[in-house]
Amino acid sequence: MRISYVGGTYILSGYWCSRCSHKTQCKLWRRPPPAQLLCVRHLAQEIGAQITSFTREGFYMDDQGISDTVVGWFSAIPSEATDQEVVTAYYDYGLAPADGCRWWRGYPL
Repeated sequence: MRISYVGGTYILSGYWCSRCSHKTQCKLWRRPPPAQLLCVRHLAQEIGAQITSFTREGFYMDDQGISDTVVGWFSAIPSEATDQEVVTAYYDYGLAPADGCRWWRGYPL
């Protein structure tokens, strides 16, 4: 199945939290290899943060007031799926096209 970013948000097969199997539409972050997808609840739990530290757009505000979509010392990054045939392929941080960023930001926390 080829993904199209145009026209809305799509639920992808396999695009759910690896800890809770949260299969509803929500933002996911991934850690460096092995690629582990985490929802905001489990990502916050892993770094010892409150969910309220995250904005709807997926930005995390740390204790020093720094806001970014890269989270924690292990650098969890947004899981922006590529538009390739393989739906488990994700863009490297900063390489997703504008449509891919909008796709990820369109999901709720």
